[in-house]
Amino acid sequence: MKSKIFKLLLVSKREGDASWFFDIFIISLILLNVTAMVFGSVEPLRNSYPTVFKYIEIVSIIIFTVEYILRVWTANLNPKFNKPVIGNLKYAFTPLAIIDLLAILPFYLPFLGIDLRVFRIFRLFKIARYISALTLMHQVIKQKKEELMVSLIFTMFLLLITSTLMYYVEHDAQPANFSSIPETMWWGIATLTTVGYGIFNR
Repeated sequence: MKSKIFKLLLVSKREGDASWFFDIFIISLILLNVTAMVFGSVEPLRNSYPTVFKYIEIVSIIIFTVEYILRVWTANLNPKFNKPVIGNLKYAFTPLAIIDLLAILPFYLPFLGIDLRVFRIFRLFKIARYISALTLMHQVIKQKKEELMVSLIFTMFLLLITSTLMYYVEHDAQPANFSSIPETMWWGIATLTTVGYGIFNR
């Protein structure tokens, strides 16, 4: 059982196997979470569909939490972490495991009186584990198109990360200019593509 779970959690190197479908599922869930986080910052949308955003968050947290626990539990089947308990703890301190943990912490910390909603952006970094899987799924794309795709994805990652951080940092101080993450993306686009003059003089 443990061995089967370990193999399922490995990033697939072959299209169509169980691990490949699991990769697709997790990638889709990550993208859904990021989309919900962005549009959930738009107050009219958040107020119109509170139940939708709530259930996306709860279901996702359950899945991501179970995934994290299973990854730590099965980690000692990896030759690099083959010592019981010590190997599992060693894996828990790897960058990808820490990202997985930070992706779920924002949900649990408010119960302790700590609000770190900005850490939800770490769910986007979870996709780093599947970069090779994404490459496999796009083998038909020509070499130059792949390079352009990587550049575009990197730019979008950078834009989303900077916009999310600025929204949580500046929203209370400048609610008019940083009213939502999509609105803040205008600031991000202006910052990344220009010297930034006239950003708020629209």
